[in-house]
Amino acid sequence: MNVTTEIKQDGRSASFTQFQPNSGAVSGNRFIDFYNAGGRLKLSSEEKNRAHHYSCSGQVGAIIPVRNELGNGSAYPDTLEYFKDALGDPRKILVVDADSTDGSFEEAANKGIPVVKQGDIERALKGEKIEKDFDVRFPLNPGKGKTLQLGGLFYYYLRQRFNNGNYHVPEPVEIQESDSDIATIWKFDPATWFSWVSIQSKKPYTAVLAAQTNRNNQEVMHAITSRMGQNPGFDRDAVVFQEMKWPLSGQRRVTPSLLYELPGVTGYPVETMQDLASIAHARKAGGRIAQVEIINRCGDGQNSPYKEETMMGSISALVDAVVGDVYSKGYDLTNMPLEVYRLLNQELRRRECNDQGEPFSVSVISDKPGPNILIPARLDQVLSSPSCLVREGYVDENILFNIAQDLYGKVWSI
Repeated sequence: MNVTTEIKQDGRSASFTQFQPNSGAVSGNRFIDFYNAGGRLKLSSEEKNRAHHYSCSGQVGAIIPVRNELGNGSAYPDTLEYFKDALGDPRKILVVDADSTDGSFEEAANKGIPVVKQGDIERALKGEKIEKDFDVRFPLNPGKGKTLQLGGLFYYYLRQRFNNGNYHVPEPVEIQESDSDIATIWKFDPATWFSWVSIQSKKPYTAVLAAQTNRNNQEVMHAITSRMGQNPGFDRDAVVFQEMKWPLSGQRRVTPSLLYELPGVTGYPVETMQDLASIAHARKAGGRIAQVEIINRCGDGQNSPYKEETMMGSISALVDAVVGDVYSKGYDLTNMPLEVYRLLNQELRRRECNDQGEPFSVSVISDKPGPNILIPARLDQVLSSPSCLVREGYVDENILFNIAQDLYGKVWSI
């Protein structure tokens, strides 16, 4: 029996249904199907086995961005072992190392997992052309978003260009992006939950996100809802965004077609941009998005107040610019022409340093007497999707070919 309960979320009344094993998702008039609302469901051994079989059958690949992950109590080695077990073959995993200096690269390589240095991929980008056409600084700002963008670029090249008469790199149906420092990875078990969702669905979701319990999403929701009413196109996607229980998830699965069309954002707003782009992509392709609530949320610690406020400040600034320079011109985050990217980056740079030379700063409330603390924050840069960068000649494919041949030549040769 399914039990529907009414809860308050971010000032909105929302109905979620607690589902028993093998039941469908909360859907109705919602765009996002929601599985395991309330986190009360426990998968049976049979369901876990079926999910594991799905994950190991070639349906799923993984991209893991890393940077100096080793250290006291590091969860990184466990995360790598988990995905080796979950996917059944280390070759299905791609670790993208943001030029670590602590042995993170070697940790993955020693486990037989393909690992590529972010800097090697970036050297394949035609920096002068990118600076000129997109109006960004090069090299790109560091951050998780940059690592994911370059990982997606290399993943696209492997499956769409490296495959030829001599090599065949299998393309999965779904690609899982995962943080590398999940302290409770075996208990959290996102691969099993995502595969369970895929089995319930008649066709792959455009994106599946982990809805992590006990996370406060009010600030990021405010960054979206406070911009509503300015543009009907943005409102259409923002209404769907509001359905998300926790939108800033570092655990998600996407179809290759979405991964290859995601715009690149270099910093904190990467998940927000991915969410808005996923909504637009699914809407136009006739797809759907799912979230699954996992009660054993990842043990990734809590952000410091400084980081939290910098994140929200960056997200708010980027959403503001997206509404003003993308949606107002009739586009969304999956179909922007080059000129819109230029306008967007120019606006972000203008916000980063105003006419008086004052840097963009966020205010952090202090528990001590006196004024709040202002923290300068570098705003993000936005690049077009992996497929566009390759297709439009922003990449030296010879460099990527040499990286791919060194990494996969022996294992994927025909």
